[in-house]
Amino acid sequence: MCGFFVIFKKKNIQIDTKKFNSSAKLINHRGPDKTGEYNDATLLSKFYRLSILDSSVNGMQPMLSRDKRYLLLFNGEIYNAPELRKKFNKGLFLGHSDTEILLHYLIKYREKALNYLDGMFSFVFYDKIKKQLIIARDRFGMKPLYYYDSAKYLILSSEIKPILKYENIDKANSKSVAQFFFKGSIDHQETTLFDRIKSLEPGHFAKIDEKNFSIKKYWDIRDHKIKYENKIEKETPKLKRLINNSVKKHLLSDYEVGLFLSGGTDSTALAHLISKNTKTKLKTFTYGFTNEKSFNEIKSAKQTVSNLEIENHSILIKAKDIINNIDSMVKQLESPFTSIRLFGMKKLYEVAKSKKIKVIIDGDGGDEILGGYDYNYLPFLIDEYKKNKNYDLFFKKIDKFIFQKKNKKSLRIDYIKNLFITNSFQNGSTSDGTPYVDLSNFKDDFIDEFINEKFYDDKNKLDLNNLQKSQYLDIKYLKLP
Repeated sequence: MCGFFVIFKKKNIQIDTKKFNSSAKLINHRGPDKTGEYNDATLLSKFYRLSILDSSVNGMQPMLSRDKRYLLLFNGEIYNAPELRKKFNKGLFLGHSDTEILLHYLIKYREKALNYLDGMFSFVFYDKIKKQLIIARDRFGMKPLYYYDSAKYLILSSEIKPILKYENIDKANSKSVAQFFFKGSIDHQETTLFDRIKSLEPGHFAKIDEKNFSIKKYWDIRDHKIKYENKIEKETPKLKRLINNSVKKHLLSDYEVGLFLSGGTDSTALAHLISKNTKTKLKTFTYGFTNEKSFNEIKSAKQTVSNLEIENHSILIKAKDIINNIDSMVKQLESPFTSIRLFGMKKLYEVAKSKKIKVIIDGDGGDEILGGYDYNYLPFLIDEYKKNKNYDLFFKKIDKFIFQKKNKKSLRIDYIKNLFITNSFQNGSTSDGTPYVDLSNFKDDFIDEFINEKFYDDKNKLDLNNLQKSQYLDIKYLKLP
């Protein structure tokens, strides 16, 4: 995954390099393969590399241009790098890394290079002569980029820990805490849970020099409304083509690729598609819980493994695995977390590493893209009703949906009530539409400080239909972040 730690000086001051290096070392786990650095009178930088494409010195970072004027620190992967490479003279490249391709695009197009990129990334691009930075983050914010801005310098980092140590910050951001508890939102805006530490938002870039710090949005999913056929049969071939192409791009690696396989639709589909597009026998990894059968997906994963004749490594998570690793999980994530499934994921990464697998594909985003959560269904039906004004059809579909979910009558009454409550405030419910916010857990002065009309205006300003609003909340505030 790689990681970088950077200090950009705005004034002629002395930086404590020992303190800088010890702070940077807190993210050395992100890049176990090699460490690189670049320092001059304005910029100090440290890079930790996980080699995926071009493990030679030609792919190493910080990467300098041939004339030594430009420097790039980059975390992520550019999936369309082979296509982008064709637009430049072959003799321009020393290696075959996507980092080198990104560097040349930034030199030629500056921030407009973002219009060409298909990938997950955060990067720092430095012009040594003009003493200017361009920093950016991918469209959905898959790769992090945190910063601390002061009058003397700007700190940039792939994780929060080095900034906390360097600045001795121990104060929480109360507004972010309120966003998490009252709205279920985290890592969704520029503020973080830590005072004065900010995050560059997804789909944004910034241009920085010694006097200016200008942030602009370059992409928003709301700006890309695509016309589609009402009959799903006509859209299915298009969706199939898009997913196939996406899988092929994600397989771009100099190393063997593995898959985290659950019993769900996303990873099962991926297992089929990856198997079609790779020559080696696919290695998959699955976890379950020893004392919770409903969370155990090993049985259904084995069915997929049997059908495809692929390799599977499964593990069981015990109660002590969770109890003994809570502190380390908090330290790794730098934030609260809401599912013990993460302990299963953590264990799978350890198993994958032991099997010499450096690249893992994991199925995420299907429910967000296709409206697959329970609480997405009512907004969809409301949109349908607005089109056809058919009361009978509306209630028949609601009744059928609820009957499929809850077989007991007493459970169905609570379930439909919760769905309607959730429709008015999606942020305060779980994926199945169960409200969870309980204000009695908080002091009155804390509630009074944050709970107001403005605090709950996320959805109202959106020029989208009801289902799109529900999906946008999942993508922007609740699920993907």
